[in-house]
Amino acid sequence: MPSDHSSTIEETGDEPDDQNHVQNKDSASDPQSSIRLVVTQTNFIETTLEYGVIAYPDDFSIDSFCVKYANIPEENIYYRGPDYAKFDKNLRKEFHRRLKIRGIIPSTTKFLHEYMANRDMCSSDSSNSPTPTPDASIPESVETTLFTDEGFPVDPDIGNTV
Repeated sequence: MPSDHSSTIEETGDEPDDQNHVQNKDSASDPQSSIRLVVTQTNFIETTLEYGVIAYPDDFSIDSFCVKYANIPEENIYYRGPDYAKFDKNLRKEFHRRLKIRGIIPSTTKFLHEYMANRDMCSSDSSNSPTPTPDASIPESVETTLFTDEGFPVDPDIGNTV
């Protein structure tokens, strides 16, 4: 079913700590694992917001933001505005709220970390396992569309049906 809005989450691998992430003072010397994600949100006119997210086991932070316009020449397709840290506090809160609506919440980031840890343990334990075939593909992204109880797509930005 076509939708007017979609969100995509792409894992881009483990990353070292983000210095902006607030850590517990007792564990300040302990490194905290993180997973770098790219979350994209596309609206009905094909304009895409792209968030660079660092997911920690108990939280997440946004470290970059980009707008991609449709029907624009390839060399001008992205707009990278000012540094995300320089955005107004209310604007940063709104971006966090939009990600939370799309399921980027502490319980999700905790699940991602547990999954990655289990995946790494399983891959190291399965040295005798057969190698995966090229047909066994792993999805690189997940699209999310919100629907009302009646089955109509919802515009998550304003909460109205489309």
